[in-house]
Amino acid sequence: MAVEEGLKQLGYTVYPQDTGYLQPMECVVRYTGYNHEIITTESYWDSVEIVILYNEDNNNEMPIHIVEILENVTKYVEDSGVPSCTSFKFTRVIPYPNGESTRVEIYATYDFEVDWIDNNN
Repeated sequence: MAVEEGLKQLGYTVYPQDTGYLQPMECVVRYTGYNHEIITTESYWDSVEIVILYNEDNNNEMPIHIVEILENVTKYVEDSGVPSCTSFKFTRVIPYPNGESTRVEIYATYDFEVDWIDNNN
């Protein structure tokens, strides 16, 4: 949710589903993966993979917009104070040329620990 709010702060309209084509300043935030593993006898280590999808219609402005998203969304997530917010990080950016526009996928992960609940107490 903080990722979506960070994009809204940049002026993007955030949609819940990918409709196939996004206009300028429109994007989709998808939760594409979830890892869950035991790290100690008392907790799990979880990780959510997030992807931001948007279309870039000006190839010359694409690097500027990508850096703007990387910097500002990271700052917004960290400033939001959500649990484990400093574990949020962008991992890769993949542009896909698509006719007159470029579809951009920006991947991130959010890692956090889940303590076991002891129901015997």
